[in-house]
Formats: sequence, structure tokens, C-alpha cells
Amino acid sequence: MRLQALTGLLMAGALGGCISMSDSTAVRPVSNDVASNSRVTSIVLTKSDNLDVSSEFESVFRAKVADKLINCATGSREVRLEARIWDLNKANPAMTYLIAGQNSIRGTAKIYDANTGELLGEYNIQASTTGTGLIAAAYLAEAEENLSSSFGEQVCKQAFTVKKVRKKA
Repeated sequence: MRLQALTGLLMAGALGGCISMSDSTAVRPVSNDVASNSRVTSIVLTKSDNLDVSSEFESVFRAKVADKLINCATGSREVRLEARIWDLNKANPAMTYLIAGQNSIRGTAKIYDANTGELLGEYNIQASTTGTGLIAAAYLAEAEENLSSSFGEQVCKQAFTVKKVRKKA
């Protein structure tokens, strides 16, 4: 019986799992009108030269971010997202399996009116996923895809969620 319990515990540890976290903040939040009435018609990506990313990263980033934005930015006002990525870290799969690993992305997201070029909002975007074990190693191996999706989720959460305004009594 003890052997079965120990085996189960070791198996659970070997399989492991992941935890996602974010620490994104508004530098200059968009207005509620922009948040509720906009749709992103273009995504411009600028990345630091020292990022260790694949040659497909830019197209993957645009596609994954667009997949998120299509569900949250559904209005008629056309806006442009300019994303700048200055830090992207990928976990080592072997270390993730044995100990733990973390993928992380940091950058900025600026929202511009697509017609006038007016800056409507700016956000510091930061997201990470930490995990251990076999499942985490497999998930974290898709770092560029998952981090791009996380970036898009954070832009949705920060820029295209209408903030409730408290009414004075």
C-alpha cells in the first residue's frame, strides 16, 4: 500500500503542471469608449535584436495576438497595435522536467487610432508561465506560441476591457 502511494506521488511529480502569471500595467489607459468600440486592424511588431527567437516568431506573434484580439476588440473604430518586445525567455526542457522552468515575455503595447495616428493608450505587458515535470516541459517547449498568446490576452485584459466607474453617492 505504501509503495502504491509513493509511486502515485512520484508519477504526479513527474507529470507536473504549469502556473501562468502576469504583471501588466497601464502607462496611459485607453478611454472606456475606445475599449468598447475599437477593433485592431493591424499589428506592428518591433523586437530587440538580442532576442533568441525563431525566424517565424514575427508571423507567429501576429497570428497568436490577432487570435486573442478578435474576441475582445470587436468594435468599429479601427486601431493599430504597436508591440515592442524587449525580453523573451524560454525554459530549458530538461531542467523543466527535472526541477522547474519558466517562459516569460516583457514589452509594451501601444494603441493608435488607425486613421489619425493619435496615441490612445500604452501598456507595459509582462507574462510568464512556470512549471515542472513532463507536462510542463511539453507545454513550455511551445514558448513563442504560448507567450505570444499570453501577450494578446494581456492586451485584451488591459486595453479592451471596459473599466467600471464608481458613481459618487
